[in-house]
Amino acid sequence: MGGINNINRRDVIRKKVKQWKTTILVLKETKIQECNKVLAKQIWDKRSVKWVDAPSEGRSGGILCFWDEDKLVVEEVVIGIHSISLRCKFINSDFTWMFTGVYGPANPLDRKDLWRELEEIRSLWQLPWVLGGDFNKIRFMHERTSETEISTGMRRFNRFIVKYDLVDLPLNGDSFTWNNKNQVNNIRSRIDRIVVSSDWEEKFPAVIQIALPIPCSDHCPVAPIREGSAGFIFAKKIQILKFKLKTWSKIEFGDVDRKLEDLEEEFMHLDMEEETNGGLTEEQCDKRVLVQQNYCSIIGLVAEKWRARSRVDFLQNNDKNTKLFHKIASDRRRNHINKIKVDGRMTQEDKEIKKGIVNHFKKIFQDKPLGRPVMGDLKFIKIDEDMKQFLEQSISENEVYNAIKALGKTKASGTDGFQVLFYLKVWEIIKFDFMKVIHELQESGVLDWRFKNTL
Repeated sequence: MGGINNINRRDVIRKKVKQWKTTILVLKETKIQECNKVLAKQIWDKRSVKWVDAPSEGRSGGILCFWDEDKLVVEEVVIGIHSISLRCKFINSDFTWMFTGVYGPANPLDRKDLWRELEEIRSLWQLPWVLGGDFNKIRFMHERTSETEISTGMRRFNRFIVKYDLVDLPLNGDSFTWNNKNQVNNIRSRIDRIVVSSDWEEKFPAVIQIALPIPCSDHCPVAPIREGSAGFIFAKKIQILKFKLKTWSKIEFGDVDRKLEDLEEEFMHLDMEEETNGGLTEEQCDKRVLVQQNYCSIIGLVAEKWRARSRVDFLQNNDKNTKLFHKIASDRRRNHINKIKVDGRMTQEDKEIKKGIVNHFKKIFQDKPLGRPVMGDLKFIKIDEDMKQFLEQSISENEVYNAIKALGKTKASGTDGFQVLFYLKVWEIIKFDFMKVIHELQESGVLDWRFKNTL
């Protein structure tokens, strides 16, 4: 990500840093000469944040590296022309490793200097290595939409990776990390990436890199994440899907009024043709049927959109014109408890409210000793071995599908949750991941918190 001389972009970065719970942040093409406390606060509003920068040359270039001292101890820093390197270790850990943030030169003639610089840095510290950033170069032809042959720069990049036994982590989230945003001649490529040494990967197995969405840049930020539980993986996929659906929704519903007007105009034109000529040709008749179908289809989509947003099941035809409907559909409810009764008296104190809520749910969910009923010599019926095995057997796909189906198609877990209808429609696509979550829950009794917040 670059261009932080723009205050609006700094605001976006600050929100994303908070959302992504960042430990190290590298910004390239900063276009600033020096970072100060005011600028740092606008980017990462946290007291424990430290930084080091390689200043830009005029209005081009520049690298800025931040890290959170609450999570990371930085023992030494090396600033190069195309990189910033940290010798560091995590808090409460004896594992020392090195991180290098890269901003590769766009000019192919200067790219040799990048590889030489990285080799010199590697010679300083023989430590597990994480190397990431904008290399301004791809490794393979399929990583660029317009690439037709293997270049010398690609060969050098691959030789460097082989020489230092680096692992190019699998990329999730997107196939490309850069887009020129040109609608006429669109070019996409994967020039941003994270590679790690094999000894670092041994320490942190199951780590992948993910391309994160950010609308104000032509680059996708790339971050390493550790693949966790089935719930974690499914939650991440759903989060990415939500962003994609929001983009799709803007395209589909953004111009519906104009589309409807165009179709009405076309329909009126065909009616006038029919009246003037005493009829329509076969081609015009087919066109009118198609226009009518498209019109009804868009009307249906708009109605479905409003119905889904309203979260009201009882709305019938024409209800979308009522004041109540629009109030419910447009309202973003903010639940708030300003006072509750604690130990028999009303209070507005935040601490007492928090304590009262915690104690209330502790009483509900605490384990209570349950005694078995005894009535003389009477013997109560117990389940047999077959029934026990039946109850303990693995939950089947059919059971899960029927349970979801029974919830009601329009139900959702929250204002931003997917409706049950979504899961039913795409079941054949998601069932493998979803069943892994169910089996993990059955075996461990634990559901990943991200999964609960994502549905």
